[in-house]
Amino acid sequence: MNESIKTALCAGSSLWAAFDHGLKVWDIEDASSGGSEGSNNSPGDEDAAAYIPLVVNSGATMCLAMDNANQIIWSGHRDGRLRAWPLNIRDGGSQGRDQILEWDGHQAPVTAITITSYGELWTAAENGQIKAWSCEVISRALRGAAEDYQGEAASLSRSFVQVRGPLAGNNPSQTEVRILVADHSAGRVWSAGIYFITIWDARTREPLSSFEAQSNTSSQEFAQNNEVLAEEKGLRKEKGVGWLQRSRNAFMGAADAVRRAAAERLGQEEARRLETLAVSEEGTVWGGFGNGHLVKWDSEGTRQQWEPLAAVAVKCLLVVGSRLWVGYANGKIEVLSRNLKSEGCWPAQTSSIVHMARGGNYVFTLSADGGIRGWHVASLSPLDSLIQDELSKRTDNFTQKRQLRIFAGTWNVSQEKATSGSLRAWLEKSAADASLVCIGLQEMEMGAGSIGLAAVKETMGVGLLDKGSANGQWWLDKIGSIIGEGKDFERVASRQLAGLLIGVWVKKSIRQFVGDFDAAAVACGFGRTFGNKGAVGVKLSAFRRTICLVNSHFAAHMEKVNSRNSDFEYCYNQMAFGPKPVPTAVGGNGLLARGGSRKLSSSTEIQEILREEGMPSLAEQDFHSEMPMPELSDTDILVWFGDFNYRIDTTYDQAIKWISEQRYDMLLIRDQLRVEMTSGRTFPGMREAGITFPPTYKFDRGSQVYDTSEKKRVPAYCDRVVFRDSFDGSVSATSTSLTNPAQATSIRYDACMEALDSDHKPVRCVLDVDLAVLDEAARRREFGDILKNDEKVLNFLEQTNVIPQTRIDKNLIVLGNSKSSLSVINESKQSWTTYTVLCEGLYVGEDCPCGNHRANKGANRENMLRSGNGFPLWLQVQPAAGIIRPNSSVTITMEYRVPDQQNNFSWKRSNSQPRWWNDVQKDDCLKLVLTMSSSALTKVNQHRICVRKLR
Repeated sequence: MNESIKTALCAGSSLWAAFDHGLKVWDIEDASSGGSEGSNNSPGDEDAAAYIPLVVNSGATMCLAMDNANQIIWSGHRDGRLRAWPLNIRDGGSQGRDQILEWDGHQAPVTAITITSYGELWTAAENGQIKAWSCEVISRALRGAAEDYQGEAASLSRSFVQVRGPLAGNNPSQTEVRILVADHSAGRVWSAGIYFITIWDARTREPLSSFEAQSNTSSQEFAQNNEVLAEEKGLRKEKGVGWLQRSRNAFMGAADAVRRAAAERLGQEEARRLETLAVSEEGTVWGGFGNGHLVKWDSEGTRQQWEPLAAVAVKCLLVVGSRLWVGYANGKIEVLSRNLKSEGCWPAQTSSIVHMARGGNYVFTLSADGGIRGWHVASLSPLDSLIQDELSKRTDNFTQKRQLRIFAGTWNVSQEKATSGSLRAWLEKSAADASLVCIGLQEMEMGAGSIGLAAVKETMGVGLLDKGSANGQWWLDKIGSIIGEGKDFERVASRQLAGLLIGVWVKKSIRQFVGDFDAAAVACGFGRTFGNKGAVGVKLSAFRRTICLVNSHFAAHMEKVNSRNSDFEYCYNQMAFGPKPVPTAVGGNGLLARGGSRKLSSSTEIQEILREEGMPSLAEQDFHSEMPMPELSDTDILVWFGDFNYRIDTTYDQAIKWISEQRYDMLLIRDQLRVEMTSGRTFPGMREAGITFPPTYKFDRGSQVYDTSEKKRVPAYCDRVVFRDSFDGSVSATSTSLTNPAQATSIRYDACMEALDSDHKPVRCVLDVDLAVLDEAARRREFGDILKNDEKVLNFLEQTNVIPQTRIDKNLIVLGNSKSSLSVINESKQSWTTYTVLCEGLYVGEDCPCGNHRANKGANRENMLRSGNGFPLWLQVQPAAGIIRPNSSVTITMEYRVPDQQNNFSWKRSNSQPRWWNDVQKDDCLKLVLTMSSSALTKVNQHRICVRKLR
């Protein structure tokens, strides 16, 4: 079972990810170069990058924050506890513990954590409470933890400032704080719940403003009044309409009204729901919403821009240089330029992207199912094609071949229960050698009650959660006992819709390579509402390739060919597995990790890999202009079986004659399904194995005699199995590759004529499937080798990773009664430059720019231990971060501010903080570091500044 992921961050050369039961830490350099494969990974994922597990005994890890100065990772947990972990976790923690400190922070789950521009640790809880720990309190506890772990933990539990107390109310949307982000530029902290945002002064901890996140923005209307009125009118009785028809219309109308009302309420709530916040260098704050909208605020909270991005929720945002990375609920990533122009969009995960983190030259995306993938920050640039050209030459080095055998069986059981003898004849021998067994039943139960109950369940959205009827469980258990469930096979998925049932079993010997199960159902009987006709499906991954299995029952009667075609088209287009569309392949330029693996794995995903997976290049993909493709179109193997109900256009007597002569070719010439498939009107792109058996419908019950009733229905091949792989008429290749990764060959296709329980005979099809699979560890090694050794790639990175051409007009600031300032000049004529001002404490025993060569020689170095490179409370720097246009400058002002002694816990504990933190003395030289960067890559330029107080 996949472990859900909560959040992640990158610290130094490590990637930290929070899971339900602890933390996992990867070495980014090791992962990107293909080293240390899977030493602690689960079976089936051996080629994933190795990680260090950190077990948390109680409480899932909910949030993380990086403390750069102390080299600490802070984590908040569901049980309300806070923990401090050493950044270099390979060195281990203190006294046999992984964590350095652990204490009770809140009485409710900790939902958010951040380090402010003043170095304070702020945490928020589910009950709306916000607490702050000053850097002095934290520093003292970190110093003393090795000698008195319990004492320091107890002290921290008491040594906080309550920024905001718990909020009353039972509605989490009104109380819970889900997000905390620090705006370093303006010295502020933004806290947010589902609908509301509050801005705080990071120095005084006072609220500055509070507002509704989507105020003054247009939310999508999910139902129009005239449509509702039309539906209400449609429920009225009409003259000349029979009771049965009126009842059906009333039920359909009521079901649709419930569905519309639920969708409207859900839609309006989702539209207003704030999913994420991100802060840019210049203090701009971006918000992503459940309706796919993006809102931009300035540091004061004034809305500056509103942009509808997509029809799916924006789940996470990340600012990388001049770009804004957007993660969507459908697993896609979009990269936006400074003016919000889309530079590219691609499928990145197999489920919703819940978080993104920047580490070195990579952006890591985390999916809801635990998958992690990394993308180079220079994605959507010429770097893609450079790596593509070289990787395309090495494809054979990272391609593995795998084989599967799929047994697909279908049977319209006509509301009967089969004997063990019939099931053995149908399944026992053929299924024994299969890797994957999928069984589809139709007309398992067809009473009005079961059909109506199924319609209500589907309408209310609980069909996927329902285990099915007792009759359905009987069938699953009976089939399982025949094929050896528990001994040789494991049942992995099932789905029922009224009389339709699909069950899937996997051979235990390959179970570790099969996962990501999902199920779906589409009703297309009686106005597309009732499940007497429709389809049920299961989606899964095997050896990292996607397989969809669908069982369906289409419209009956000889003349209903167009209805059957329409049923197929409706089921094909409407079938959606779970709440989100799931792409088969990833795109982009990065470190591939497969969804659901819970581990960082594999190597680069660039344009070549997009083509290998049959997808357009990043630049060609249009995320906004077209409706989503049917989910069934995006799968490596599709096997579709069931009672399709296509008939044979001939007479009863003629059909019986040809059957007796075994002239099945004469029947197939007139077979409606073959005619419709040949013309492309149904099951396009799919094929069927050769039929060498008699029609499977309709028989007198308990016999092998075709219908002798008064109706004498014409025998027909109603029960069929068709399939699609990566090969079609346009593909000239004869073997699988990463470009054409799946090839299916039928080795058996027949009917079990011995089964006498129904008026249909069961059909079975056995497919041998060859798969070409990415060897992710091998491709990661190739990727690492290209980045390190390829001359063209190295030249490109060297040219783009430039050191900013910047200077400052002074490196000494003397604070008096008025503000002081310095200018930062960007001398480049082309490149934008980002800057950040941090504090590294006092100059100790070293030369400082002011010329005081003896500056602070007597200062205690232990008092230099800082939390988060924060400013002392007496110094205000604005803007402390920002962006400078080419050939422009920015003025940074600094001001001496007397700290608020009444609202400062650490002030009252004079032995817990260095003297210079609360006020500056005449001999103190404060060290500020101005860091400049001109690209998303890692080269920087730094200027050191001395700040002193006027004597």
